[in-house]
Amino acid sequence: MDLSAVLKLLSASHQTGALKLFDAQNGTAVATIFLQAGQLVHAEAAQYLGLDAVSICCHYDEEAFAFEENEVSAQQTLAAYPTNKLLEKISDQIQERIALKLALPHENEVPVYDVSASLSGLDATPSDLSLLILCNGSRTVSQVVQDSRRTLQETSTIIAKFRKAGIILIRQLQVPAPAPLTVPSPNRTEIQAMTSPESSIAVSQDSNEPKQARYWRGKLIEE
Repeated sequence: MDLSAVLKLLSASHQTGALKLFDAQNGTAVATIFLQAGQLVHAEAAQYLGLDAVSICCHYDEEAFAFEENEVSAQQTLAAYPTNKLLEKISDQIQERIALKLALPHENEVPVYDVSASLSGLDATPSDLSLLILCNGSRTVSQVVQDSRRTLQETSTIIAKFRKAGIILIRQLQVPAPAPLTVPSPNRTEIQAMTSPESSIAVSQDSNEPKQARYWRGKLIEE
């Protein structure tokens, strides 16, 4: 159950208290959202308050929740906004984060800028747009990272945003197939040598097996 579902449940049951968000990996508290009779009235995350804090809460990948009943806040940074609209905003932001995460490319994949795609209305900075030049189909994501001098996380996030907007396509890295292993066929001379009687005689002469002694009329004639 994500944050949006938890808040909808608390709101529908007209709860009053503080919903605390914890980092699922280390257990530290990262944010708190206050409700009063099911209405969202305040949020805080680190140094952020109100709507900014709500946006921060929506970007946590993994979190655990704890609800403290009847805990109230003196601040009312969200009281002026309709709770149903806030819940819709939270749900949309969480779905956006999930979609962006699914669009993240692998570092060995090849991003390709679709020059026919429209950039109008795209929420991107000039620095983000400059990354499109490197996505020409000849570089993997890791090579784009190296050439753009950005971090892998930053580069992957920008590419994922463009991919989700249909501006970047992702191709798999084409690895050339290994050349088939060829075993040379024996030539005619080698075949004759292997099948000739002389070769069989030579093998038997070089053999380490002991030869049997033969006698005729009590005299040794062969060893």
